[in-house]
Amino acid sequence: MKPRFPLLHLALCLTFLTSCASGKYTYGRDFDAELVGQIEKGVTTQAQILETFGDPTDQRFNADGALSWTYTYTEGQSQVRGFSVATNSTMKTLSLTFRDSVVTDFFFHQGDGPSSTNTSSKK
Repeated sequence: MKPRFPLLHLALCLTFLTSCASGKYTYGRDFDAELVGQIEKGVTTQAQILETFGDPTDQRFNADGALSWTYTYTEGQSQVRGFSVATNSTMKTLSLTFRDSVVTDFFFHQGDGPSSTNTSSKK
């Protein structure tokens, strides 16, 4: 049996294969980057950080026994077009080190997160 509309079937298949989809994603809990300016080494306490930023994304003890907290927030978008995937994101990271419940050091970074474009092809 011969298909009645072969070009229509081909067009529908190509449309399906090359259609695009996108999705937004987030990781962590957003925090106000301006509040980072209020942190003072040797002055700001662990309790104040907890009150200001909430629970950290990650916490661990360093080799020297100091406690480290990390706050991370990432938001981005992925887009699929045919056989390729493109992603772009923005990221905020605040890392703090405590000794005797007082901030001894901290680092803050805000900017573009990793971006990529992946294309699949058969060889």
